Amino acid sequence: MFICQRQVGMLLRRHQFPAVERAGRSLHSEHRNGWITIHHAHDSGRLVLLNSYLSSLPTYFMSTFKLPSWVIKKIDVLRRNFLWHGVNHSGKKMIMISWNVVTKPKSIGGLGVIDLKTFNMALLSKWIWKWNQTEPTLWKNLAASLQSNVLSLTPFNSRFTPLLTNVEHLVSVGLSFQVNNGKNTLFWMHNWLSGILKYKFPELFSFVIDPSISVSKFAAKLSNPFDLFSPLLHSSPIALSQLNALLQASGTTLLQLSEDTLDSLSWSLPGAAGNYSTKSVYHTIKVFPVHSSNLRKIWKLRIPPRFQIFLWQMMHNKIATLDNLQKRDWQLPNMCSLCNSDSETVTHLFNHCAFFKSLLASISISIPAIGYLLLTTQHHSSVLTGTMPSTNRDLLSISYFILWRERCNRIFKEVSKKSDELAQEVLLEWHAFKKTS
Repeated sequence: MFICQRQVGMLLRRHQFPAVERAGRSLHSEHRNGWITIHHAHDSGRLVLLNSYLSSLPTYFMSTFKLPSWVIKKIDVLRRNFLWHGVNHSGKKMIMISWNVVTKPKSIGGLGVIDLKTFNMALLSKWIWKWNQTEPTLWKNLAASLQSNVLSLTPFNSRFTPLLTNVEHLVSVGLSFQVNNGKNTLFWMHNWLSGILKYKFPELFSFVIDPSISVSKFAAKLSNPFDLFSPLLHSSPIALSQLNALLQASGTTLLQLSEDTLDSLSWSLPGAAGNYSTKSVYHTIKVFPVHSSNLRKIWKLRIPPRFQIFLWQMMHNKIATLDNLQKRDWQLPNMCSLCNSDSETVTHLFNHCAFFKSLLASISISIPAIGYLLLTTQHHSSVLTGTMPSTNRDLLSISYFILWRERCNRIFKEVSKKSDELAQEVLLEWHAFKKTS
């Protein structure tokens, strides 16, 4: 399988790679396994189709080959245009938010769209897991015959490893070896003693003669461990100190090897429950070391999905307000179409606009028990912070969407409604979604 990636069987030319053509062709299908016609799907529906279907088309190829950068770029263009503009779009369209932000997990402020490059690496890294399994297979025997060191972490060092250079360290940490006879576990390279020893004892490792020595061979030399290191070891007090610490930490395991039992392997990345999962690799690459974001709370609000997506864009300040359009060299006057008293910005529309305050006042009249809390909200970001009751969060979030829709109707359709009419729309949306959820 792997020896063909630069020779027979590798799809090298653009017209030979069907994933891009298939992705583009699928967007123009009227129906897809019972789905509603995608020409009329909201952005929330397109997001579901994007992750469940369009992003999964190249999975077969990504599990075996590293996708060329032009392929990923081409598919990303199709996915990005489909997400924000649907199928029937022409010419250059304005996209407000970076694709790198869109492909972040929701827990750190993204939209959760699959990052194909990272997903490709996560799929390929599964072969490292398979390579280190103890069960003999035909492809492993072939790989072993083509390289001298059968205990190497990855097969085909000259061809396969370059595909995994960005995840090899992560995978090596995820591979957790349970030492029994120690013959299939590398002393320095594998994670068998609460971490990889070459990283835990870097100064000592610099004097190692054989970095690929197995645990069993290291144990055989335990009576005279200095034979395993360069004579220059004695010139480094730090390395000698690390050697003493290493022998104390590993001594019990090395003295209790079981010759009749093979070493076992488990997967130690979060969320994997001991067995390898592509999801655990993908999630670790995308999230670590980034801390979680308050934006993750958007997806827990009890509001329709398209309202959630709008709220996500609004919290990023990436909706098409007049000030954002001016930043993109649009020549047009900046005046709020709802109150006609100030410049249109996200902060003005959803905090200080007199029409928005009138909308909240109308809602508070309909629901007096909680309405006063809406009127005392200081900033739109408080929807995701503080101790606001969940009902107020939901009502405020729906109000933001209804207000934006009213703003767009006034500009593009030249129709308008009063604040009390919009308040009824907010309450209808709230009650309707409560019943369905």
